[in-house]
Amino acid sequence: MVIGIESAVNGMIGVQNWNDVITNNLANVNTPGFKSSMLAFKNIQDMAINQRLPNSSDSEYIGNLSAGGVVDSTMLDMRQGSIQVTGNKSDLAISGKGFFTVKTPNGDAYTRNGSFIKNSDGLLTTTDGYPVLGQKGPINIGSKTAQDINIASDG
Repeated sequence: MVIGIESAVNGMIGVQNWNDVITNNLANVNTPGFKSSMLAFKNIQDMAINQRLPNSSDSEYIGNLSAGGVVDSTMLDMRQGSIQVTGNKSDLAISGKGFFTVKTPNGDAYTRNGSFIKNSDGLLTTTDGYPVLGQKGPINIGSKTAQDINIASDG
């Protein structure tokens, strides 16, 4: 009986985690650069017990009974998302592998969100104000407007 309760609890926790991940994925479906999450489940092997037919004269073996499954890991779905044309020349997208590098107070961070703006110092930044980094540091576009920016196909 205890194994049945544990199995039910594990199942409810797994479904709750699954609902949380799906809710987060749906809430961010229109967030530029968002990567959805996926759950992986595993069977609780340590608690598997042999099951036999009750009241059977020959005690025929009918298989293992598991104590249920639990969340093994949460993974990011790193597949290419759709690219949307915004008409803003400072909005960029990466086709294929790779990330934009931005400088944050906690060090360099990586993002696929290509919604960029020019700050008052002429730096290309995220909408949160973090400078976008190129090979030689922050990208300075100076007094250029978004219409004056030209980016080669190789970045």
